[in-house]
Amino acid sequence: MTLSVLALNCTLKCSPAPSSTEKLHRELLDAFDEYDVEGEIVRVADLNIKPGVSSDEGSGDEWPSLRKKVIDCYILVIGSPIWLGQPSSPHYSAQAGGCGLKY
Repeated sequence: MTLSVLALNCTLKCSPAPSSTEKLHRELLDAFDEYDVEGEIVRVADLNIKPGVSSDEGSGDEWPSLRKKVIDCYILVIGSPIWLGQPSSPHYSAQAGGCGLKY
């Protein structure tokens, strides 16, 4: 059985802008390579995650495909920059979509 890690990069910057959070995720995945753990980084700001309370908010919502990756992974890492003591807004989108939490 191969373990997999999914790293959600919740930076406010869309690709291909540089991201310190992405750099940290890359270092983490490099460390997991030593243990034959497969990994993927997803930049949440690049996705169209529609607000709502269901697992699929209709046409164009990219949450269902991301949700499947979250469910299928063995290790989930959520990385977010901190702005004045608060995580970035994509961080809240990723968390709320995954477990129905409201902030």
